[in-house]
Amino acid sequence: MLAKISAIGNNLNTTENYTYEDHSRIYQGIRYYRLKMVDEDGEIRYADIVALRYEAPVQVLLYPVPAVHHIVVQHPSALESDQIMIFNAEGRLIYSTRINEETNITTIQLDESDSGVHILRYVSKHESQSHIFLIQ
Repeated sequence: MLAKISAIGNNLNTTENYTYEDHSRIYQGIRYYRLKMVDEDGEIRYADIVALRYEAPVQVLLYPVPAVHHIVVQHPSALESDQIMIFNAEGRLIYSTRINEETNITTIQLDESDSGVHILRYVSKHESQSHIFLIQ
């Protein structure tokens, strides 16, 4: 259940409009919704299932750029399978971690010996992104 919204009234001669905005993680793809309506006498009715397609990409931000001692990765709240990897310019993996659940900011300490151009790869169940950044 996403939300419980109380009825405005019980007048059968008027129509009331209700809205709800789903603020849960939105990935590209189809989300399915259905209303469950409970009358005052306890009778339950279900609306037809509605499918909505989301095209919103996951936004990942890096700062500061160029990085010196650390890089901060701002990302959607993580699921258990979300991961961040950093590769050097030769394609060698120099850092990898699973993102802590229920966090949307990950700070990564950098080794000064790894100066140069790098690629940060953010991988989730639904999407992956690559970002180029510089370590000074």
